[in-house]
This record gives sequence, C-alpha cells and structure tokens, in this order.
Amino acid sequence: MKRPESFLYAIILLLISTGVVSAGTTTLTTYYPAPSGNYDQLRLVPKAALSGSCLPGTLYVDDNNTLQYCGNSVWGTVGTGSASSPVPNISVFNASGSFTVPTGITRIMVEVWGGGGTGGANSSPYESAGGGGGGGYGKQIFTVTPGNVYTVTVGGTGGTSSFGNLISATGGSNGTSAVSGSAGGAGGAGGTSSAFINITGGTGSGGSFISGVVTRAPAGGAGGSAGNGGIGGGGA
Repeated sequence: MKRPESFLYAIILLLISTGVVSAGTTTLTTYYPAPSGNYDQLRLVPKAALSGSCLPGTLYVDDNNTLQYCGNSVWGTVGTGSASSPVPNISVFNASGSFTVPTGITRIMVEVWGGGGTGGANSSPYESAGGGGGGGYGKQIFTVTPGNVYTVTVGGTGGTSSFGNLISATGGSNGTSAVSGSAGGAGGAGGTSSAFINITGGTGSGGSFISGVVTRAPAGGAGGSAGNGGIGGGGA
C-alpha cells in the first residue's frame, strides 16, 4: 500500500512590542534654586538591574551599560537600534509550551499557523487519493499584562494551533481515497477571535482517475496551497 506524503507546518510567532523605548532627546536644566541654563553632560553610574514597580520618568544605566527608563510604573529598555540590526524581541514556538509576558511588555503581535492535512492513502494501483487541505492562518495585536502566562498549542498534522484563548488557526482536513478519484481535504479556517488578518487554507485537489484500460497508475491529488498557513500533504 502506498503511503501519502505528509507535511507538518504549524508554528506560532510572537513579536513583542513596547519592550524597547524609542530613542529621543532629553533636555536637563537646573531647577533649584533658580534656572541657570542647560547641563551639557550627564554621567550615570552603572548599577545592578532593578525590578518591580518604579517612579515614572526615572532613568538609570544597568551593569550592561543599557539605559533603562520607567514608564507606566514598569522598567523598559531605551534602544537606539539601526537599520542593520536584527529585529529584537521575537519568540517562535514550533512545539507546544507556555509564554510569560515579560516585565515592561504591554502589547504583542501573535501569528498562528494551523497544520496542513495529510494526503489520502491508496490500497491498490487503481486508486487515487486526494491531497490534504492547507492549514489556516491568523494574525493580530493584543494588549497584555506583564506576568500573565499563556498556553501555547502548536498543532500537528491537520491540528489547531492557538495562543491562549486569544487567537487560533485550525488545521486542514485530510485527503480521502476512492477508486474513482477523490476530492482533497478542505482547507483549515483562519485564526479566530476576530483576528485582524484571517486566511483560510486552500483545498487539496482531487486524485486523477483513468477509465478503461489502465496503462499507468493514476496520480494523487496535490496538497492545498499554504495561503500563509500549513501546506497540505499530497495524495498517494
């Protein structure tokens, strides 16, 4: 019996925003006893990293020589960045686990991909199986609270991937087998929870069928297109 080709493509990507404060200009002036102009230099002595609540507007340099700023009563890194710098604060899950919102993070962008369906199998040279459906895809930005823990589920073949109860993407359906050819599995639905971007996976194609005298084996159906989601397996 010929086995179907199968693809597993399920993943969750987190882009963590607001952990880095945009670079800007700060002007320091004398205040007491009376204004007498601007400071031309400011020296901050590095110290061990602070944690917990803080007074908004406070600045300090940690022992890694990184400037820290207190905004909304939580510490965040002041970053300068550059066009050639890699994108920071990205978490990728290719297996199930959990995600704890770091200190200073209040918004995250989540992308989820459902697993592609398995292509159908055949049990004889005259059968032709359909391809599996493509998995769904979802993407959205969420407001979160530092310290909150979210369960991350990465679906297997044809499985659903999800990030807590905020967003999910369903997997594609499996292809089927029939002597007369078979329709591919339906594509998985896109991310739920009113995802800003919601894409449905493509439908797997049906297997071919040759009537009359069979001179060659019928071909299995192709897997459903990714549509930015998981790719379905081809039929056997």
